Amino acid sequence: MIEVKNLSKIYSGTMVLSIPELMIRQNESFGLVGNNGAGKTTFFRLLLDLIRANTGWIKSKLKDVKGTTLLISSHDLNHVTELCPVNNG
Repeated sequence: MIEVKNLSKIYSGTMVLSIPELMIRQNESFGLVGNNGAGKTTFFRLLLDLIRANTGWIKSKLKDVKGTTLLISSHDLNHVTELCPVNNG
């Protein structure tokens, strides 16, 4: 299980990510979709403890991920990137 509460990230005074609350239960599939600059990569970097949040926290298996990337393994998280064509007609 992954739980997020009041998570935000600010770069140079600009809020690039704001997630008030999110819970991803064990064995649940979850898709993260958004435009360029929407915060998808920032969320994954926070999830993997590669960067620090300005506010809030992320817990995996009921433990804070801050300070240890070992709580989330490839068994817990699979990142799949797919380009989807857009039909403008």
